[in-house]
Amino acid sequence: MAIYDFSLSTFIEQLTPKFYAFDANLYWQKSLLKPIDWLKNNLFEFYAKGLTRTLWNIATPYTVGTIVRFDEGLYECLIANTGESLTSEYWYKIQEDRIGLYTRLNFRNNKKVFEYALNNRFYSSGIYITNVTNANPFYVGISDSSTIGISNSSLNVPLTNAYNLFDFTINVPTAIYSGLGTNAEKIIRTQADKINMAGMNYNIATY
Repeated sequence: MAIYDFSLSTFIEQLTPKFYAFDANLYWQKSLLKPIDWLKNNLFEFYAKGLTRTLWNIATPYTVGTIVRFDEGLYECLIANTGESLTSEYWYKIQEDRIGLYTRLNFRNNKKVFEYALNNRFYSSGIYITNVTNANPFYVGISDSSTIGISNSSLNVPLTNAYNLFDFTINVPTAIYSGLGTNAEKIIRTQADKINMAGMNYNIATY
């Protein structure tokens, strides 16, 4: 357990002398330290570990303190409302990313981990990656008949074979892809590029 994994409420109750541990005094101390407790939760809980919340709904009434998700961000209700914009004074954006830092630090360009990260990000279990094997490789050189020379004259020689420029394909269920709207490919690439290894090219296909 980390040093910051503690309950401020329990901390106050345990450290307050018994003579002063009556309800009114405890409530007063907790109210004074509530902003610190809020900061602790946002940094060491929500940012570090992540937080799962329901998607914001324009028709749902929200009370003060309720946390909702919109896109990948988390918002806390400051003033009770129904249908007020998340950019208004009724809401405060507490996190840019619902997935915690500890989890995101483990995302990497390993096939299984890459698939897990994308499925986690898009609330899916059907996104998978297939590696692409190039059946017609070519080499750049000057001493072999199977190579392409790098002189000015050789660069004018057309390539007759079809060459695959992708290292792997990200396969996305059609329902997930369509649900992301007209910018679906851009949205998927924005997340995939955070994990993909430099120099690796990929395409996105639906099924």
